[in-house]
Amino acid sequence: YLGRRYDFDALESTSYEITTRMEAHRLAEARVIERIAKLFEKLDLVKFTDFVPSVEEAHQAVEEIRSLVMTTRKIRVRT
Repeated sequence: YLGRRYDFDALESTSYEITTRMEAHRLAEARVIERIAKLFEKLDLVKFTDFVPSVEEAHQAVEEIRSLVMTTRKIRVRT
C-alpha cells in the first residue's frame, strides 16, 4: 500500500528504508510516519523472530493498519 500510495518501490525496501524515505521526501506528516515506524517495529518482531502475538495484539495491529490506510488514502473526487 505505501509504495503505491507514495509512488516508490516499498516491496524491495526494509522497514527502516521505507520510513527514512518517507521522512526525507516528506511524503506524509511526521506523526503518520511515526505511527508507521512503531507499527513496523511490532511487525518486524513477528517477521524476524519466533514472537507470536496474542489474538488481541493481532487485532490491534489490523486496526492500526486500517486506521493508517484511512488516514493516508487519496480522496477521489467525482467529476
